[in-house]
Amino acid sequence: MPNFAVRNATSPRFESDFTIEVDQAHAATEREKVYLAKLNDVLATLADDHRQDLANPLQPRLAEARRGHSTTSVAELRAIAENFAHGRIDADTALRATNDADQVYARNRPDFSARDKGPGEKRFEGDFAVVRTNYQLDAAETAYIGRIDYVLDALAHDEATDKAANYPMARLAARQECRKNAAGRVRDEFESYRGNNISAEIASDNALVMHGIYIADRNRLERPLFDVDFKTGAAGGPDAGFAIDLDIRVTPGLPPPDDQPSQEKQDLFVDIGSAFTVISTICQHMCDRADKRWREPKGREEKELARRLLDQYVRKLTGIARVGLQGPHTALAKLALNELRAEFTAQQAGRVKNTYVRSLGVAAALFTALLLVAYAIINNSPGMGWWYQHKAFLLAAAGASVGTWLSFSIRRVSLSFNDLAILEEDLLDPSVRIVFVIGLTLTACLLFWTGVMNIQIGDLKTNAADFANKGSIAMLVGIFLGISERALATAISGRAAAFVRGIGGG
Repeated sequence: MPNFAVRNATSPRFESDFTIEVDQAHAATEREKVYLAKLNDVLATLADDHRQDLANPLQPRLAEARRGHSTTSVAELRAIAENFAHGRIDADTALRATNDADQVYARNRPDFSARDKGPGEKRFEGDFAVVRTNYQLDAAETAYIGRIDYVLDALAHDEATDKAANYPMARLAARQECRKNAAGRVRDEFESYRGNNISAEIASDNALVMHGIYIADRNRLERPLFDVDFKTGAAGGPDAGFAIDLDIRVTPGLPPPDDQPSQEKQDLFVDIGSAFTVISTICQHMCDRADKRWREPKGREEKELARRLLDQYVRKLTGIARVGLQGPHTALAKLALNELRAEFTAQQAGRVKNTYVRSLGVAAALFTALLLVAYAIINNSPGMGWWYQHKAFLLAAAGASVGTWLSFSIRRVSLSFNDLAILEEDLLDPSVRIVFVIGLTLTACLLFWTGVMNIQIGDLKTNAADFANKGSIAMLVGIFLGISERALATAISGRAAAFVRGIGGG
C-alpha cells in the first residue's frame, strides 16, 4: 500500500488545489519532509497570487492568462506529486522537479506592468517602461503601448533640448517638473487600464491628451509674466472692429524670479492703466455729449470720432505695454508713454478746455440773464417792498455767474494730461457750479448787509448803504467773489465755524 496519497483539497484555495496525505502507519523521512514542505510552500504561493489577483482586478485577458498559467503549473506539480506518491520517483527527485516548476511558474507568470527605468537607461525624472512577460498583446494594446512610447520619447527629447538651451536653473527645474508630472499621469493611466477601469482605446486617447496638457504647461513656462493684448467691440455692435479696452493678464505659476515684476514694471503697469483711464474718460465724455446733441448727423460724427480716437490710443498703449511689460525694455516704454501723453494732450487739451468753457459759459449766461431780468422787474416795481430793498443781491449773483466763468480760464491757463479727465476737483457740473458759487456769494453779501464785516478798497465800500444803492458795486463784488470761488468757499466756511464757536463760547 502506498505511503502517500494525492487528494483534492477539502477547502480549495484556487482551482485544482490539492494536498498529499501521509499514511498513518508511515513515518516520513527527513528528505520526504523537505519535499512535502516545499510543495506546501509552492501551493501557498499560488494561493496567495490567486488571492491578490481577486483583490486587485486585472484586464480580462491578463487575468485569463494568469489563470491558465496557474492551472498549468498546478497540473505539473500534481503530476510530480502523483509520481512521488506511487513510488515512481524518490523524494529528492520530486524536490528538484518541484523547485524547477516553481522557478518556471515565477519566471513565466503572465504580467503587463510599468517599472521605473534604471540609472543607466532613465532619460528624465519619471521615465518608465512597460514590461510584458509571457503575455501576448492584442492590436488595441499594441497601439496603446506604442502611444505611451511616443509620449515618453517626446518628453525625453524635450529633456535633452532643454539641457542644451541654457535655461536658468529655476526655469529648467520647473520644466523638468512638468515632464515628471506628465509621465506620472501617463503611468497612472496605464495602471488604471491594467486594473480594468478603462479600455485600451480610451487609455490611448488619454495619453495624447496628457501630452497636450504637458505641452500647454511647458509653453506657459516660456511666456512672459505679462501677456498684453487689446479687446475689440462685440460683433454686430457699433464698436465692432474698434479697440475698446486693454487686456493685460498676469501669467501664474512661473518660477522665480520671473514670478514677480520689477519695481519699474509695476510703475509702468500703473502708469499705463492711468493713461487708459484718462483717454477712455475723454472718449466717453465725447459720446455722452453726442447723445445730447439735437442734430443727429453731428452726434453720429462725434461718436465715430470718439471710437476712432479710443481705438488709435488703445492700440498705441498696447504696443507700449508689449515693449515694457511683456518685453524687457521698460525704460524705453516709459519714454514712449510720456510721448503718448504729450501727443494726446496737444491734440485734445484745447478741445476739452473750450468745450468745458462753452458749457460753463452757457450756464453762466443763462443764470446771468435770468438774474438780470429779475433785477429789472423788481427795480421797476418799488412797491415790492423787501424784494426791492434787496435787489442788489440779484446783481451780485449775476456778477458771481460771470466771475465763475472767468475763474476757470484764469486758473487753468494750461491743462496737463491728467487734468483732461477731471477739470475740476469737486466734479461739479457747470450749472451746479454756478448755483454753488451764487449761494456762497449771497452768503457773503449778507455778511456785508448785516454789518458783520466790511471791505474798503479805495473808494469801494461794501457797507449796506453803498451795496444797496450802487449797482456797480454789487456787480463788481459778485464778479470778484465768482473769480475767487475756491477762496470764497474756505472764507465762508471759516466765518461759519467762528460763528458757531461764538455760540458755544456764549
